[in-house]
Amino acid sequence: AEYMGETIHSNCQAHVGLMPHEKPASFSCGAISGLLHAGLFSPWDRALFLAQLHNRPLFRAANFIHPFEGFHQAILQRFLTIGLYFPLIDTTEALIRSVPLDSFKNRDFSALLAGTSAGVMNAILTNPLTYIKHQSWGTHHQGRIYETAVTIFRTGGPVAFLRGVRPTLIRDVVWGGTFHLLRSQWLPQARHHVSISQPSIFWGFFDNALAATTATIISSPFNYARNLQYGAEKNVLSTQVLLKDLWREACRAPEGIVSHLHKRLFFGWGSVRVGVGMGFSAQVYELCAGKSK
Repeated sequence: AEYMGETIHSNCQAHVGLMPHEKPASFSCGAISGLLHAGLFSPWDRALFLAQLHNRPLFRAANFIHPFEGFHQAILQRFLTIGLYFPLIDTTEALIRSVPLDSFKNRDFSALLAGTSAGVMNAILTNPLTYIKHQSWGTHHQGRIYETAVTIFRTGGPVAFLRGVRPTLIRDVVWGGTFHLLRSQWLPQARHHVSISQPSIFWGFFDNALAATTATIISSPFNYARNLQYGAEKNVLSTQVLLKDLWREACRAPEGIVSHLHKRLFFGWGSVRVGVGMGFSAQVYELCAGKSK
């Protein structure tokens, strides 16, 4: 009977795509990671948002006045986004690998699909709260989360909470797929080819940080469009119009196209912030869930 129990357990693990040494998703560890992320990086996120919204340098003092304004919204939003993201990836990837098709057994394909699927779910679940948080960071709906939400509802009705959902969906699909494919497959494979295959906390952080930085750069145009839609007071321009306007600005900019896009999309500090933040959050989640090697 004991042998049969072990056999059934092994078959169940194989059915959901988990190897015997792999551990299931942990939503409690995701929540811990999200809370720590919010506490450490909320002031930096607010400064980046205000700098992009008002087209001013990041380290302008105005971006750091009241750095913890909207902190309660940030905690709840990060609790959901980070707290759900890594468990969703683990759960989705296990389900994908359980599909009896050869293409779904391919680790690159399953990683890409898991990352994009988690991005879609995250975007849909958290966009209203993210919009409330960004509004509280601006100048026209300051206050607590409930007060900000009520003001938005009175101003635009239920549909107002869908603002920015399209660029958010595109951003999170691009970001999620790129991030998870790089961190779980391509970067470990690249290290193996150059004989740096020994897993460690350092290399785990490095893989997560580099993957997040790369994903942020690739998805940055959609993040830019989302931020401008979140921050608009009245006329909310479409993603297509915002990106066309950005390209026209870059073509006319005296410093050149690349320099202008670098400045407006915050390739530097914005990418570093996401890279460090996600590297940290991923390590917290993996250490807590016992996934770090």
